[in-house]
Amino acid sequence: MIGGEECRLLKEVIGLSSPRRGGAPTYRLYHVVKALEHSARQPLGRHRISALLGLGEASTRTLMEWLIETGLALKRGRGIEPSEKGLKLVKAMNKLLEIQENIASPIRGGVAVVVPTIDPPEDLTGVYKIRDYLVMEGCRISVIGGVKEGKPVFPGLEGELASTIYEAVEDLGISDRALVIFIPRECLYNAYNAVARMVAEEVC
Repeated sequence: MIGGEECRLLKEVIGLSSPRRGGAPTYRLYHVVKALEHSARQPLGRHRISALLGLGEASTRTLMEWLIETGLALKRGRGIEPSEKGLKLVKAMNKLLEIQENIASPIRGGVAVVVPTIDPPEDLTGVYKIRDYLVMEGCRISVIGGVKEGKPVFPGLEGELASTIYEAVEDLGISDRALVIFIPRECLYNAYNAVARMVAEEVC
């Protein structure tokens, strides 16, 4: 379960995906969390963060400046390291969702986003509600369902496709309950933002 302090922090940083200074940033919440996570091991500079995250150097510079301005990171020489607040954000996001890569997926080359803080949808209305969050962030291809009491739940799916998805879910090793969203790999950053928004609005 995500706590009150974690919710407040999540809502504070969720504005990253909103336009600022005349346009939307080229980095997303995913990049923020991963930049903090990587630099927690040792202070990292612009070139290293750019290479690790696959961002251009100009976008990385803007990201690092934003992290320092918001108190999520501290300047260390030419690099940064996460502040206590930044470490709390990383911990909250890692608790909130898990990215499963290199798995069997109903979407070719796809990844799974596992969200233990949200129950799987019980019907197609629930599926459409979650899909709307994804589409709003630009992620238009997804397979939405989850696990409840250790059993796969994917409303509206039947036959061979359902069997394929159930096998993929079993590979995730979820024993209790969780929302599971399969997405194309290129949709990961968008889905990360979508899940964060969904938790901030539906759970917090």
